[in-house]
Amino acid sequence: MSSSVAEPRQTDAGWIIVGNGRIGNALINMGSGKDILIRRNENVPSALLHQGEGKNEESKRDFLPLGPPVVIATRNDDLESVIDALPLDRKNDLVLIQNGMLDPFLKQKSLIPGDNCTQVLIYFAVSKKGDTPIDGNVQGPVGCNSHVPSNTNLDFGSITPKTRGLTAACGPHAVTFARRLWANGLTCRILDSKSFRQAMLEKLVWISAYMLIGVTKGGIRIGDIVRDHRQEVDDLASELILAGAEAIDVDLKSSDGLQYKGNEKEVMHEILERLAEYSNCVSEYPTALKEVSWRNGFFMNLSEAAEKVGKSDPCPIHSTLIKKALR
Repeated sequence: MSSSVAEPRQTDAGWIIVGNGRIGNALINMGSGKDILIRRNENVPSALLHQGEGKNEESKRDFLPLGPPVVIATRNDDLESVIDALPLDRKNDLVLIQNGMLDPFLKQKSLIPGDNCTQVLIYFAVSKKGDTPIDGNVQGPVGCNSHVPSNTNLDFGSITPKTRGLTAACGPHAVTFARRLWANGLTCRILDSKSFRQAMLEKLVWISAYMLIGVTKGGIRIGDIVRDHRQEVDDLASELILAGAEAIDVDLKSSDGLQYKGNEKEVMHEILERLAEYSNCVSEYPTALKEVSWRNGFFMNLSEAAEKVGKSDPCPIHSTLIKKALR
């Protein structure tokens, strides 16, 4: 455990973790031994979820007090079957850690990160199952810093909110999730909904831009992109940031204390530097296009929507490269 990370004040109770891949396994290894693992094709036993007393049919649609976090550590395409299997009154215990743009899917399920479910942007990396996680730390600004409600009884130590880790959580179980990571030497910001959307856009742009550039260069490693193709990836990321910010209403010129600071040009430079710094943390990772409909597909849809109404493509570089990559 890192000496600079504060011990959590509360004992880490058991979680329900669905999925035993690299990240799910890492979260289990960080726990107190009380977690319950549900493999991808198994259902979460209802007995583990119903914690309240006195509930009847008339009130079953009311949310019960928070129970154990139900961390969904599966691939995006498995989300629907897992969520649909959960009792309605336990949806607010959901913790979603998937990459990509989840908004349209979550809207269909009446789920709102920061309100009735928790969403986490994972920036720690696990090379292979069982390996020690590598934190995604940067030297420069992290963008949105932690917003810790006064009633959380959570002590992050003296380095809060200036931590350089990029992992972020938003929602009912954000503090619980952050506590486990911090207790294991990893960092996690707790963000409000507005700040989280900014951070979410950055992660979406990173995974869409860096993976696409890498694939078009023959599947090179992340570090090779930063070293040899920095301008090209910056050009792509810049257009994706602008298009994405407009699409999901992220203000690139906000002066709010928890939001971006400076004019749009300064903000863009800060984001690009942060994405490159993070890339150096995972420099040995290979590039590949995965779960395209959840990642690059978001920007492909923006381009298609603009074309349908006779507007110019907001992501022309991306459109050219993705067509080449998917041929």
